[in-house]
Amino acid sequence: MGLESKSLRTILANIRTDPAPPSSFLATPAFTSDTEDTSPSTVRQRHQRRVLTAANTNTTQQRAQTFISPCLASNNDQQLPLQEATSALLAARAVAKTGDAGDAADGTTNEDYSAFTWDILDTMLSSAGSNGFIPRYRYSTDWNASATMTTATVASTNVSEMYYISGTAYPSPLMFGDAPSSYTAGSVIKNGVPSTIVSGRISSPPFHATAALHSFYLSNQTDVDLWGLRRTFDGLWRYHRFLHEGLLRGCIYDTANNEEGNLNNDGSELNQNDFVPCYNIIHPWESDIEQSSPLWLHAMQPIIDKTKEENWSPSFDLPREVLESFDYPKEDGVYDAMLYLIECHRNATIEFDAEQNQTGSNVGADSFDPYAFEPYLLQRCPFAMLDVGTAAALARADQDLLTMCQILREEDIPHANRPTQLELDAIETWSVQSRMALDSLWDGDRRSYLSHSVIFQRMSPNETTWYTASNETVTLDVPISGNFMAAWGDLTEVADDRATAMSYQLLQSHGAYAFNCDEYHIRSAGGCKSTAIIDAATNYWVSYGLMQSEETGLGRYIRNSTLNLVCHLPNVDGTSLTRCPSDVTFPVAYDAQTGTALNRGGCSSTFTASAAVVFNLLVPDKPFEYVAPPPLSSSWVIFLISLELFIALGIGLSCVLLSVNMMRRLSSEDDGDTFVRLLRSQRADASFLYGDSADIAAGDEDVFDETTSAAAAVGLGEELGRLQESPIRVKASSPLRNVQRYLFRGRARDDEG
Repeated sequence: MGLESKSLRTILANIRTDPAPPSSFLATPAFTSDTEDTSPSTVRQRHQRRVLTAANTNTTQQRAQTFISPCLASNNDQQLPLQEATSALLAARAVAKTGDAGDAADGTTNEDYSAFTWDILDTMLSSAGSNGFIPRYRYSTDWNASATMTTATVASTNVSEMYYISGTAYPSPLMFGDAPSSYTAGSVIKNGVPSTIVSGRISSPPFHATAALHSFYLSNQTDVDLWGLRRTFDGLWRYHRFLHEGLLRGCIYDTANNEEGNLNNDGSELNQNDFVPCYNIIHPWESDIEQSSPLWLHAMQPIIDKTKEENWSPSFDLPREVLESFDYPKEDGVYDAMLYLIECHRNATIEFDAEQNQTGSNVGADSFDPYAFEPYLLQRCPFAMLDVGTAAALARADQDLLTMCQILREEDIPHANRPTQLELDAIETWSVQSRMALDSLWDGDRRSYLSHSVIFQRMSPNETTWYTASNETVTLDVPISGNFMAAWGDLTEVADDRATAMSYQLLQSHGAYAFNCDEYHIRSAGGCKSTAIIDAATNYWVSYGLMQSEETGLGRYIRNSTLNLVCHLPNVDGTSLTRCPSDVTFPVAYDAQTGTALNRGGCSSTFTASAAVVFNLLVPDKPFEYVAPPPLSSSWVIFLISLELFIALGIGLSCVLLSVNMMRRLSSEDDGDTFVRLLRSQRADASFLYGDSADIAAGDEDVFDETTSAAAAVGLGEELGRLQESPIRVKASSPLRNVQRYLFRGRARDDEG
């Protein structure tokens, strides 16, 4: 099996479709089980039936749920009972390419699994809160047999196993606790357990709109795909509204109309007593930067100091899988600070809900601020950051959401309304805001994009639990591969040569911002003396962005370097992937110096994200094109066709009537011609019409012949005229005597004899 086919099979092995609400996730067989018909035709038919059913409902909760495990467990090769957002979106984009099923580059035959694309997005969006919030993780209802335990029984249980998925380093839903009511989906309660279990307030990086639009472009763009895009748009619009109005509303960039900086981007006045800073993440787990990155030692330093000040430590022992995971931070206090923030989020949620219940407020209602929890959370848990990778993802996603809106406004989809002009205008405003947020992270001195950390201040000198966010940030001067994620945000419209400056750093081999230190690219930390890893997903985002930013050569080099690393081939020009070993695997990361495969605790080398990256790199994208239909709705088309048929029927009837009338006229003319022929034949018989031939003067035969010839030419009218002026006398006994008398009223000459 070649690299392309093996990467696809790895993705499919992590996919599981369950009925809604999901049940028995771990107990069910894997995707390749014989108990479920997973042939491509059956998958497509099942998906089309769900789409037709979904056309008459406004919720995704009633459809089947398609989960993608981030990996298979190392101890039993079973899927994990959770779905992680970024890996799932990469997989959705990859399987969309199988819509053009055919022979793979390695000679094997691909099958069409593109129907899974919209299933994956549906499952992800069905976990969104009423305010649009989309969590990072979604869990199966029976993620653990202890999920229904009460607080009293937890005390007698191995708590460390309760806070992590058994046998892995992935946090369990008990780690996060419940999210506020407006951050949770309207899930169904089954046997005392909600059908939608998510990662609390920990959100997902905003790659969703890009993945949805790319999947539509890469699909066959059928009615099913168009309906999937329309259904996805609604949830994504609410998610982007949450990001901009809930998180980025403190980002003030309109300096021309806001010289004093006291207005929101919508023109409303800032409430200085309830200030919301400019940020896009509130915890390191919301970013795709690995936990072991040196960035977190700098960004989390205030929280590290706070844990030491309070003498805080986790209430449980960390599982072996966490401690042995490649991304466990080696710096003292960093991981504890991450756990401290999670505990702070849990406590803040409980207190916030209690206060809302006392006051009778409903934060999920349209009449109340659905983002009221944001400033409350930051007052209790003083950490927020403007992350480069998240900002770049949102900048591109806003543009892609705008394109989705424009496509859908040109379509007439049954059972679905078009996006409104207000939605279109909002997205255009968001696109400007996210672009400015990314631009604000450019450091001209360092010639690099750098993340910013929000500065918090205590409300009073002796206060230890309440904080206020400052309108100031500190630049995190740490050279990491995540800074190059700005290329994903599309640098073609920036004024200066930022893409070129980033390319220089990727090629440098000396200095703190050097990244050309090892055989393969891109190392996670700059400076050739530091230890680092290589993340295939980061390489994909950066290489794609560089090629879009007209740095095609460097983008392709990073692409080829990534594939060579996966196959453990020399990173030289001309290396053929046909030499890739048959036992190739897909770990989550690689050691930058040795190329050794690295895995997260409890997982085998079957990571969905890595396999999806390889498949996306190997299988070329189709041209991103969409031909809009004529700007007419189906009802207007039916009306015009009916009108055209009516007009054609009228023309046909008119032709029939005209033909009948012409036949009648032709019949009348034939009768007239018969009379003329009769007249000529009678005139030719002189003895019948004019008496004896002796009455004809000598030489009259010639005159008679000329007259007869002329009558044949001019017709009946002239023939009758000649009767009036004819020198030949008409006998009284002739049948024409009466005709001549009637026509010429006595002017005919009577016969003397």
